Amino acid sequence: MDKKNLKTRIMRASGKGCVAAVFAERSSMACVPAFMESCEAAGIKPAAGVRMMVEAAGVRGELLFLVKDRAGYREICHLLSDTLAKDDPVVTMEMIGQGHVIIVHEKNGLFDKILMRNKEIKKEIRELKRKMKGLPSAGGESWKDAVGEYNRLQEEDAVVRMSLKQVPASDSYQLDFLNKKAKEIESRKRKAKDILSGIENGIKEREKLTVLLETKNSMLEEDVTVLFREAYDALSVYGDIYIETDEKGRALCQIAESDSLPCIREIRETDGIKYIPGTAADVLDIIDQCSFRYEPEDWTVGRSAEEEIKTGIARLKAGGCTWTSLYNTRLEAEIEMLRKTDTEGYFLTVCDILRLAEEYYPSDPFYPGLLVSYVLGITDIDPVCNDILTKLSEETFVAGIHHPRFMIRSELSDSLYKKIREKYAVSRISKDTIVIGYPDIRDYVPVCRDRIQCDRDEAEKMGLFCMDLEEQEYLSIFKECISSIQDPGIPIDSEVFKNVIAKGHLNFICGCEGMEIQKQIRQSHPESIRELVSFFSSTCEKAEAFYRALFVYRSAYLKYRFPLNYISAYISHFPDKMRSIKYDAVCKDLVFLDPDINVSEADCFVERDSIRLGLKSTGVSGKTVENILQERREGFFLSADDLMNRVKLSDREAECLNDAGVFQNIGGPVSDRSVPVVEEPPEEPDKDLIPMEGVVLKTEEKISKDGSMIASVRMGTSSGEVYAMFFAKAYEKYAGLLKADAELRLYGEYVQDRYGNTFSVKEAYPVSDDVYYISAKVYEEAVFYPFRRRCGCQLFLMEPSGRLVNTGCFYSSRIADVQGVRMIPKI
Repeated sequence: MDKKNLKTRIMRASGKGCVAAVFAERSSMACVPAFMESCEAAGIKPAAGVRMMVEAAGVRGELLFLVKDRAGYREICHLLSDTLAKDDPVVTMEMIGQGHVIIVHEKNGLFDKILMRNKEIKKEIRELKRKMKGLPSAGGESWKDAVGEYNRLQEEDAVVRMSLKQVPASDSYQLDFLNKKAKEIESRKRKAKDILSGIENGIKEREKLTVLLETKNSMLEEDVTVLFREAYDALSVYGDIYIETDEKGRALCQIAESDSLPCIREIRETDGIKYIPGTAADVLDIIDQCSFRYEPEDWTVGRSAEEEIKTGIARLKAGGCTWTSLYNTRLEAEIEMLRKTDTEGYFLTVCDILRLAEEYYPSDPFYPGLLVSYVLGITDIDPVCNDILTKLSEETFVAGIHHPRFMIRSELSDSLYKKIREKYAVSRISKDTIVIGYPDIRDYVPVCRDRIQCDRDEAEKMGLFCMDLEEQEYLSIFKECISSIQDPGIPIDSEVFKNVIAKGHLNFICGCEGMEIQKQIRQSHPESIRELVSFFSSTCEKAEAFYRALFVYRSAYLKYRFPLNYISAYISHFPDKMRSIKYDAVCKDLVFLDPDINVSEADCFVERDSIRLGLKSTGVSGKTVENILQERREGFFLSADDLMNRVKLSDREAECLNDAGVFQNIGGPVSDRSVPVVEEPPEEPDKDLIPMEGVVLKTEEKISKDGSMIASVRMGTSSGEVYAMFFAKAYEKYAGLLKADAELRLYGEYVQDRYGNTFSVKEAYPVSDDVYYISAKVYEEAVFYPFRRRCGCQLFLMEPSGRLVNTGCFYSSRIADVQGVRMIPKI
């Protein structure tokens, strides 16, 4: 049920004078917290639980489990979690223990199914006998006839084949007759064999039904009253059992109509079968027994923070930290706040998890701004020296402790989760958010396939601890780059600010995506870390600004001092940025080697003074890359066809490998899957033809009156959508180019037909990806930056100062002069 709709219903019921409400869903308690909260706000007595399918005495039926107290809630959470973990989510009698719940038996519930068990079994037996009636039996007449017919045809076939061997080759009439006879017998043999196979399958099916029939007959011999008693006794230990009645007090199940059964009379005389009467007062008495309310339990990890703080202070002093009275005053205030807000256990839990994370980056300003975080090793930045201390208040302290957010390396997400599970009871709310319970998360909420049955807000209300661990590929880039550098130190380098940050050369810098932020940094002209921190402080907290500044500087340093290593790691994670590298002022002179099927790894790597592109950059799937590398360990690929024989590739993946040039040093392109080769455009296209450039949106192939193939192509151009006709000759020549989203340059003319003016294509070529310089009087060496659109590329000019100017036009090699800017292809 939708939680918003549930709250609306509760408020509506309260307005009509309702004083109590019961809520239960099938195999789910996701909305129970919202129901309890809504009832409390509306002044209604709540009773909540869950409906689950229970199996007993070979039958299944539904029962309603209502929670009486905290212990009962914990037992229901465990029972539901264990049930949902199975492939067949059914509660069995072996899973039932001693509990603190109320069990309500509704109409057509489990006990009804048990008492009506024999009636249902007899119905199933009649159905089984009906199915078996038309099936053959082993040794029956039909089986004997089929076997005899097949054997007889086998003998006839043998006689005919023997006769064929004895007939002389000159007797053509006799040979034709015997060959015709042999074919006829072979056909009859196939039919007889099919009939025999069908009879044998029927015999196997009959044997299965016979075994099932024997099982059902044996079940009929069991005393249903004994089965009823066993199920009732097992469930009565788990909770009090009530039977639903109607408004007049009549039972709505078969138990009330079964007084003749000895077990029913015995239960009534000893334990007494309890009914839910039709009067409202009696129903309220049952609801009053359900006194469970959500109250978060204290979080403890069995140790004190003071001991770890003392150890941390000793470690810092031994490392050369100058510990002054200012540190002691601040630390005492933070420890007092931990005790006052009862968040010591949460804080130590964060410490444990981040020690397992190996490498992380705080995306929340709270933890980096605490001195206790520095002492316990959560952050390696001294908040006192760097003036990034968080202001202490009880409200912000509790909110900050309970909402930690950290970024981790993307490849460590699963391994970190496994490490946390070894120490804590942990589950997930989403891919990036984990939830921790102590000592068992199922004491708080049911868990279904490693996901809890509630959202984050409700999990925190129940006392669970939620923590965001976001996957961040930038941290992986840092790790890969630094691991390939012999000296991993990153000192404060003034040249990095002068030549990279201050000038705004921030392409491929982690944390500076987007032209707007690059423009703002360039205008602020920061020349030190503190000035860069001041820039970010205008949009976020000081602690977060400090870390963002370090993040940007760290990227800029690696890019400026070790461009090969940094760009290699960057392109491995963002291969779509490859085309933009050549427009960067710092990295434009880097040399990239095409991926090679026998040399390249999955990711890019530095090879001498150049970057060897990885196989992932070709556009094939990661699974295919793994298969290629695994097969290559057995031996190098001798040719493209050798690759095709050893590794399974789709048509698209074969085209991607061809286009990337991975076969240049072995056997050329894949012979049977090569991409159609299209002629290069002539240097001087026919000046009488009209140019048109755009993207193929849709291609509709047709057959003309003379039987030749033509195509109507809907093109997206800078001026809108245009229909272009490829008639017979043009279609035959350029059909290989007409793929969805292909960028084409067309040359043709408009012809008059019954539909009006139609663009008739004479020549078609793929749009070239050549680099262009723009020559103008004002900008002598200005480079244009293409920004891909649906049609063509937008042109930008870069001034010597680094400022980008939009020319407001699209490029095309057919255009000689655009707004006074002459375009010259790069040589």
